[in-house]
Amino acid sequence: MSLVKVPAVLLLLICTNSIFATAALAEAPAITPSEMVIVIRNAKIVTADAPVRASLINQEAIITTKRNPKANDKDCKIEAIMIGKVLVDTYSKEILRVKVLFSDYENQKYTSVSLSKGDLTAFGDGKLNQDELLNSLQLTTFKEDVSPFSDRASESGTTTGISPGPLLDKRLLLLSRIESLKQKGTNVKAYMDYFNTIEDAVKNSDEEKVKSLSASLSEKLNDQEKMRQQAQVTGLKNEVLRFQTHIQQHVLSGKKLPFDLGQIQRVQQLVVAGKNAEAKALMDSLERTMR
Repeated sequence: MSLVKVPAVLLLLICTNSIFATAALAEAPAITPSEMVIVIRNAKIVTADAPVRASLINQEAIITTKRNPKANDKDCKIEAIMIGKVLVDTYSKEILRVKVLFSDYENQKYTSVSLSKGDLTAFGDGKLNQDELLNSLQLTTFKEDVSPFSDRASESGTTTGISPGPLLDKRLLLLSRIESLKQKGTNVKAYMDYFNTIEDAVKNSDEEKVKSLSASLSEKLNDQEKMRQQAQVTGLKNEVLRFQTHIQQHVLSGKKLPFDLGQIQRVQQLVVAGKNAEAKALMDSLERTMR
């Protein structure tokens, strides 16, 4: 069989086009934090009302979200694995490590879980079972004013609404706290203005100002969160008093309570445990039975 001779000019064009195609692939736009957030949201790993933020620095994805009050350490590890797995599966070339931060805003504490692409891939391939992976993961809990991360002032990265620079992780957490307050109905304009002042200091490479302003904003958010808690407690006390009055009126009218005393004790237990939302929901349910 004779070989077809390719003209030199055509061969040059083919090679040139191949080079251009390779260059085009190499210059493909990097993944954005908003895309990572969409991937996590679509996988329905976190609740719809939980804030999610992302950053990508030196092939490490940093994800911040709110810790479920009912979640224990194992639950956090499992959620981190799910987040890490979906990100690594989606962006196998771009992401080598995943760090998930679970924020406990009310107590100003944060839990960190770090995962490697190797472990997640081994888990997906069945070479590592769930218990082995869970046992290998280190979960670290720290206070909001202590950052377990190295300084990233000289690194470049992409974040959602965050400028690369010092205290990047802390700033991500501060922004998540602001978003959490916003979701609860708080007017956060003043806090966002303050946060933007911090971002300006980052862009001006004023690291000392970044640290000072970040600490100050954290204190302001602490105060706001405590005020919300106090308001919730006061509101719950009023709800309990109203509930007790309703019960007394019901009994004095000669009617029999449609529920046993154990339900009232359950309300008291929930109040003592600080589970305000559950306590109010139970009171509302019991009151409806008295109508």
